[in-house]
Amino acid sequence: RAQTTWTGNCDDPVLRITLSDGNCPDGRGHQVELSFDANDVLAERVRRGQNTLEAEPGDLGLRVHYPRPGRVDGRTEGEWGTCTGAMGIVNLAQGVSLEEGGRTLGEFFAQLEPCNDETQGTRNVDGTFDVTLVRGLDEVCPDR
Repeated sequence: RAQTTWTGNCDDPVLRITLSDGNCPDGRGHQVELSFDANDVLAERVRRGQNTLEAEPGDLGLRVHYPRPGRVDGRTEGEWGTCTGAMGIVNLAQGVSLEEGGRTLGEFFAQLEPCNDETQGTRNVDGTFDVTLVRGLDEVCPDR
């Protein structure tokens, strides 16, 4: 399952793409979240082609978060992401669309660092996504 949502406020809107198996779309389960800062997309800091992942806050508008509950394999539990460090890329076929009905597709390859003291080691994640935006930035923030 791939789902798009808007987070943040209208000064700093963020488009989030959540990828999961469909059983846990509300953040309580095994999923990968790709977050695109709309201001950085509009300023073309996140654009078509290869975008390098960086540790927050110097991430140039692109973040990855990977929560993993212990029930997935009975032993590996934690939260990884660009919170403290990362190596990898998000390759966008045609950039990030912020318009209603716009399509965003690409692939990602990342080695993510732990986001808290309870999480151990790094995690590799990779995959593809192809989403159509249900609500555009102009609908979410009409006074922008």
